[in-house]
Amino acid sequence: MKRLLTRAILLGRRASGESNQILTLFTEARGVIVAIARGILRSKKRFAGGLQTFSVYEVTIEERAGSDLAAVGEATLVEANAGAVADLGRLDRATHVLRIVRALLPRNQPEPALFDDLVRTLRAVSMGESGSDDVARFELRALSGAGLEPALDRCAVCGKPVPEGRSARFDPDRGGVVCRTDGGGPMGLSAGALRLLASEGAAGTTDRDSAAARAALDAFLERQTGSSLAK
Repeated sequence: MKRLLTRAILLGRRASGESNQILTLFTEARGVIVAIARGILRSKKRFAGGLQTFSVYEVTIEERAGSDLAAVGEATLVEANAGAVADLGRLDRATHVLRIVRALLPRNQPEPALFDDLVRTLRAVSMGESGSDDVARFELRALSGAGLEPALDRCAVCGKPVPEGRSARFDPDRGGVVCRTDGGGPMGLSAGALRLLASEGAAGTTDRDSAAARAALDAFLERQTGSSLAK
């Protein structure tokens, strides 16, 4: 048996017997894993009073050769992020970013940079310092971490570069921007909307640009996950 100490964030849980739970965790060292927490409903000392959604923990993971199910030995609270449930807006944003991680990332693929991004995003949400643009940036980083980012600077079909400062057509089913030669796409994106999707800043963009970028990202996420994750 191998023991590993790593930071972790709870993505989901289900009951297993009277006092055990099967946890889905996003860990800094192992990525998304599934682990059993034996006695979590009985032992408040070992599990910091029971793991809470949106909080960051330091957990001891016990791994056994040949088993896909790890075990959580104990957990220590690192960051509570209690403000994430202070109002419906914060709760919605915090819940959404966890859903994004669970929907996009495969199991057992370490993504330490994205883990740090999630820690920062949850902290900002908890403090009331995160809005829809921050959530969109996290979505794009999660897509990149999963190797699923949309093509924005060149045609997803032929690779032809998008001229700087020009609008483009976007097709979520074909992976991003598609040039007119290859049929274009059903969604129009202005140069400002493309800048927003590329996380190049909002300077000079309009509410219309923001709405178009949001619609394109929602459609792309739905295509990649097979379900609506519209923010």
